[in-house]
Amino acid sequence: MEKRISGRKLLEHAIASIRQAQNLVGGTIVFLECENHPKLMNFYEQNLFRQFSFRLI
Repeated sequence: MEKRISGRKLLEHAIASIRQAQNLVGGTIVFLECENHPKLMNFYEQNLFRQFSFRLI
């Protein structure tokens, strides 16, 4: 039986882990770097992130 986890749930788990680390060592900003792909950018923007900058290659 294959169990799947949604991208949103996976991201929620990752953010929870990052928050735990921030509580231990400090910090306030989470920086996420990803490819400039419309579907990927849309996913992150719908799930707590916003575009800060972009690179021209």
